[in-house]
Amino acid sequence: MLKAGQVALLSTLLEALSSEMGGEVVAKYQTYTARIYVFKGRVAWATASTLSRPLGRHLIESKLISEGDLSAAVSECKRTGANFAETLVSWGLIGMDSLRSVILQHVAEGLLQPFSWPSLVTMFVPSSRTYAGKVVFEFGEVLRTAAAIDSDRHTAVPWLVEQMGDGDAIAALQEFVEARHPRAAAPVPAAQPAPGQVSAKKPTVVPTPSTDTAQSQAIVERVNEQFRRPPGIQSCRATGVVALRDGAHLANRQEGQDIDLDVLSEQARQLLELATTKPSESGWAPLDILLETPQGSLLIHRVETSPIGEIGLFMLFGSETRYGLLRLQLDRIMPDILETLR
Repeated sequence: MLKAGQVALLSTLLEALSSEMGGEVVAKYQTYTARIYVFKGRVAWATASTLSRPLGRHLIESKLISEGDLSAAVSECKRTGANFAETLVSWGLIGMDSLRSVILQHVAEGLLQPFSWPSLVTMFVPSSRTYAGKVVFEFGEVLRTAAAIDSDRHTAVPWLVEQMGDGDAIAALQEFVEARHPRAAAPVPAAQPAPGQVSAKKPTVVPTPSTDTAQSQAIVERVNEQFRRPPGIQSCRATGVVALRDGAHLANRQEGQDIDLDVLSEQARQLLELATTKPSESGWAPLDILLETPQGSLLIHRVETSPIGEIGLFMLFGSETRYGLLRLQLDRIMPDILETLR
């Protein structure tokens, strides 16, 4: 019932909901964008470029506030930075229960939108920013509200809710995602790099009978080419691609950077292998791996491809490069990368 991109969105949502600090889940299809904001395991907001009406229009059409009150509240929030929902309540324009009900409907509509798109590219951008508002929702509450909105079953969300049942939604989501991303057994490196250190070990080939090394190398080269051609990945000290099963890798470094690309590629391969063969106690592997090294921050993004299995896109960047900007650059070229993998 669910397409691969929608399962990837659920996996990314699980990553965000399990994060201590939360952040933003972004889903894209061509020019369409959906954004879901998570704070401490709860959904704070969701919106999409394909939504037919903003929250303010939703409130007006529900006859909860007037055009004039909405305009005054928006101006006040822009001037002071106050939370929009709490401003409406503090001004006595609407009761908290009524406001929460409308926001839940709006957030559920935002979550529902990407499940109607043919394909998706998703990413999670962690954020340490605090959330000033008090209106947040359990993921199950939002998902079930979205299923109720789609009573005609234009999307797979009602089916998903039926599959997950009435229990804890996070646990059910974890089980659902894990069932669709089984972990393949693979050798574990004898020695793993400690945080902040780069192993001096040279790249090791881990043979897999079903994997054609030449084919893996060709795919790695094609994907790596996407990093170099515009718009590509900019402002990185080094970039590269590594195939998990046979160790095939290719890396580039920025001019003037003294970086051992063999060591960097091997570290990326080892971290990718750890993430996929030794997942956390929660039973799922992260989409992104971020490690601080003496040379800078090493970001590894996992991609599943056929027939060579997991590959990792890795980027080494310094403090002059913002993580969020780097992930947006990666998100921009992911459609071309996915097309290359087909």
